[in-house]
Amino acid sequence: AAAPSPAPPPANKAAAASASAGPAPAREPPPPSSPAGPSPLLAHLLACADATSVPESAASSSLARRMGTTVHQLRLRCLVGDTPPAAEARGAAVASVRVWLQVEHGGAFASAPSAAPAKAGASSATDPGRQRWLVDAAVDRVLSSLVAHVGPASAAGGKKGTLTGEQVAAVASRALARRVRIDPQVDASFPLLDELHGLLQKLRTDALRARTQERVLLAAVASRCGNMSEAFSNSYVSAIVRAGEALGHENMCEF
Repeated sequence: AAAPSPAPPPANKAAAASASAGPAPAREPPPPSSPAGPSPLLAHLLACADATSVPESAASSSLARRMGTTVHQLRLRCLVGDTPPAAEARGAAVASVRVWLQVEHGGAFASAPSAAPAKAGASSATDPGRQRWLVDAAVDRVLSSLVAHVGPASAAGGKKGTLTGEQVAAVASRALARRVRIDPQVDASFPLLDELHGLLQKLRTDALRARTQERVLLAAVASRCGNMSEAFSNSYVSAIVRAGEALGHENMCEF
């Protein structure tokens, strides 16, 4: 019987390699891409900010002015630039400021026109100067907290210096949650601060003089009735020397 004829050689080496390797394995599906836009928590914060009467332009312009400094440019690099993460971080900071201002000082940003003031020269509830001051104070507080959270400029380029929008919103909200109470009586005392400081110094001097006289009399009684212990004598001498530094050593001889 005739021998079977050999199989024809492959057309090229690539075909031979593919024939020997068998069928190619199926490719794995590509990983799902991350959804575009902010997270649901940040989106809710932005929606709440849009529902307030605090204008976004006021907070954004105040943030832009303060971000022009060298300290903020170096330490808060996550807020600098036109990239989507930087824009998201700035939006989170602005939204936190707007929501806090609406909750704490919503009357100052009332959109409805207020009634005319009764007295001439009286400021209305929607005073532009007050609004600007409140916005600037809130933005300053947020930026100071972010700088403290990031740390020194040497470590700002690491992972700690890269903050996401949610992290910026968390730091800003935590900083604004700390209450600062302004007492009207304290505001009225600011023009008289020098006089009040002099009065406080006089009262402290009078109290120190009376206490020194009391200690001198106590030491005189103790010396007549018995012997002073070493601890008592050391404390007495130290108190008299410190009182002499405040009242004048020449005045201590009168006691």
